[in-house]
Amino acid sequence: MSTADLTNADFGDKFAAIQPYVTSTALAYINRSERLKELVRTYQADTRTNDVVVNAAKPDAAWYNVPVVHNGETERGVLSFGPNTINTLPRLIEVLSHELGHYVVENPGAVSHRQRPKCRGRGCSRRERRGSAQTGRE
Repeated sequence: MSTADLTNADFGDKFAAIQPYVTSTALAYINRSERLKELVRTYQADTRTNDVVVNAAKPDAAWYNVPVVHNGETERGVLSFGPNTINTLPRLIEVLSHELGHYVVENPGAVSHRQRPKCRGRGCSRRERRGSAQTGRE
């Protein structure tokens, strides 16, 4: 079953920071994946997530910080992308998919919450992700 395609409007609100990187070609590729469309919509609707961030201070890193509770206050989860991780079509598709995957499995109560403590809080660089893929560690 096919869901409605995403539009540029779907990359407003929480995804506004990366909207300039989502070209019509990128959108066409994203819309080929039912799962990716679902994850974008799920993140957008999730009250436990903040707006996506483009972090120029860490241009080669991308990460997802899970929601945390401190003294009864909940700090919402956030996806962060360095500009170099989303500046080409292949990188945008690869890294957006990858980080949304972390969002889905690392939230509290999810299957693999606490799976990658070595990267949490500082982001995994592209080299670290490639290294973990080569060694089978994530």
